[in-house]
Amino acid sequence: MFIDEKHAIKQERAIMLLLFAVAMIVRLWFLPTYRVISADGIGYLSVARELMNGSVSFWSANHPPIYPALIAFTGLFVPDMELAGRLVSIFMGSLLAIPLYLLGRDLFSREVGIIAALVAAVWPPLRSWSCEVMSQATYLTLLLAGFYLFLLMVRLKRPLFGFLSGIFMGLAYLTRPEVLMVYAAMLLFGIVRLCFEAKERNRQAIVALLSGLAGFLLLLVPYLIILKAITGSWQLTGKSGAALADALSRYLGHPDLKRELGFRSFGYLDVLKNYPDFIIHNASYNLAKAWQIFAPKWLWGMAFVGFVWAGTSRESLWERLFLCSLFAPLLLLISFFFVGPEYLQFYLPPFFLWGAHGLIMALSYVVALLGREPQQAPYQMTSVSYAALSLTAVFILFSLVSQMPKNSNKPYHYSDDGARYDQKRLGLLLKEQLPSGSKIMSRSGRIIFYSGLPGVDMPQASLNEILVTACKERVRFLIVEGQLIAIRPQLGELFAPLFSGEAKEFYRNKGTGPELLPGVSLYLVFKDPSSVGVAVYEICQNANLPVR
Repeated sequence: MFIDEKHAIKQERAIMLLLFAVAMIVRLWFLPTYRVISADGIGYLSVARELMNGSVSFWSANHPPIYPALIAFTGLFVPDMELAGRLVSIFMGSLLAIPLYLLGRDLFSREVGIIAALVAAVWPPLRSWSCEVMSQATYLTLLLAGFYLFLLMVRLKRPLFGFLSGIFMGLAYLTRPEVLMVYAAMLLFGIVRLCFEAKERNRQAIVALLSGLAGFLLLLVPYLIILKAITGSWQLTGKSGAALADALSRYLGHPDLKRELGFRSFGYLDVLKNYPDFIIHNASYNLAKAWQIFAPKWLWGMAFVGFVWAGTSRESLWERLFLCSLFAPLLLLISFFFVGPEYLQFYLPPFFLWGAHGLIMALSYVVALLGREPQQAPYQMTSVSYAALSLTAVFILFSLVSQMPKNSNKPYHYSDDGARYDQKRLGLLLKEQLPSGSKIMSRSGRIIFYSGLPGVDMPQASLNEILVTACKERVRFLIVEGQLIAIRPQLGELFAPLFSGEAKEFYRNKGTGPELLPGVSLYLVFKDPSSVGVAVYEICQNANLPVR
């Protein structure tokens, strides 16, 4: 028995290592296709650099510390900070296979765990965001690790598992704050279940739950104190106001609301008070969009089968409720914010587990009808196992083939990716053409990032207010790219060099450029059919006061 148990442990370790390796290989294979940093990734790298420099401004209300800290650590060995951020996401995204497998194995069967982990390894949103400089992959892995440890704590009533679960959930909170709602739902599940436990085990369960809560508070409370010092008020996260503004911008048809001069962050009650019908419109929009982009209809169907066919025992019902606690933040997301693959991916793991279980149950039903399935011994592969894993392998193959970049030799055009790569090209052009150390103002954080120049965000304001703000910030160059015409039409005649003359043009003044406005002289123009183009204006050259 000891030899069999030792062999089983080795087998489990081999399976987890193999699943991790598959996920890692897939992500590394696609890494060269990622050429541009995400918009939020710029903030994470900025915070990571502050940490490496030993600055106290490392503590940011908008960027919780765990992911930037991992980037900073990786940056000690990888000089390219953008690559360091991607490597952190790849590693953490690959690690997701382990807690997902363990959850599938313990809640359903080993085959369910393997299938769910393999599907997660190649699922486009999970694979894609695991290669970006974003916190999603790190958060999801920490979340599922804490979730699995909580499951062990509930089953075994051991305080150690409770404490470790609290620590991992605390780390997840220090990565993305929405874990608070998940952990609250998990605690509620644990408390309700406790009421139905035998009284002789209540004490063990209470101690285990309190140990978990202590581990969570150990990380939560210090960060809340830091947030209070940064923002001046007690709050659970410093980013919700800006995120609410993004959703409200779409609702009002008012672009860049949070970039308006004098913008003040607001809360949920402010939205409900000032825009009573916001939730109805926002939720309707988000529900329709989530139905379209969350998962294909076949996965919905398989997950439904797996959910319903998960057994009728009290334990199986508890476990289904427990998995549903992962969806706790979804109500807030749909009501107040906006949905997208980067936010909906957190709710995929339960679907993978239920879907894999649905596949196993459907195949078992077919085999049972044929009367050919022998009694299954523990950890023994059966015809159902082979069939399910074979279908999974076929899915993985087709999924990877469908994700391969198409027309790799096709010349780049800004419409291919909404000008993301074009902003990188423009940033590198400015790095080459503008004087080193010059401060620039741009609406694009990506242009500022790749230019390597100190930058100021362009506010949503009148042209005069934009110029006044630029001079107050001692900006030398105003960056006007062609894409701004949709969200900064007030720049008016500053767009003229981009929409007149030749389709392909490069100009840089050798002395004093032409003045389109008093104190605003044209310094550089770049136009190309593949680019949105950019016009660079030199402003406030000899003044410490606003030019107009």
